[in-house]
Amino acid sequence: TRRKRVQAKEFVSLSRLDALQEIKAYLANTYDLSDTLIISNADGGAGYAKKDFDEIVGYCKQHEHFLDVFHLNKKIKDRLGFMPAMQSKLISAVEFKYDRHLTDVILDTIESNLVDELNTPENHENLKRLRSYLH
Repeated sequence: TRRKRVQAKEFVSLSRLDALQEIKAYLANTYDLSDTLIISNADGGAGYAKKDFDEIVGYCKQHEHFLDVFHLNKKIKDRLGFMPAMQSKLISAVEFKYDRHLTDVILDTIESNLVDELNTPENHENLKRLRSYLH
């Protein structure tokens, strides 16, 4: 029911690396995260992948990172433009069922259907990049 940020802290810099160092120092000096579950969310773009957030939060009990729904769905639709019938199946497996095995099965199925006119280097590259993005 809360609609306002509480104790918000902003970090602004012209240098991404300087901002990251400032954030890391702030977290390390302000909080003991050793018994804390950290939940992060981003679009997965450059500088916003799970590994980047792992570095920011440092040592914590557990870190769960999620791709935001808008960018996740957009990426799936963009990368699978050549096979629209599989887009909703993959979105369901990732977003609603949160099932990695099913996601891999769907990706493998798409790959096995890259035959005839769908068997292009571009489609293989799109699928490879989508698989990497999801994992």
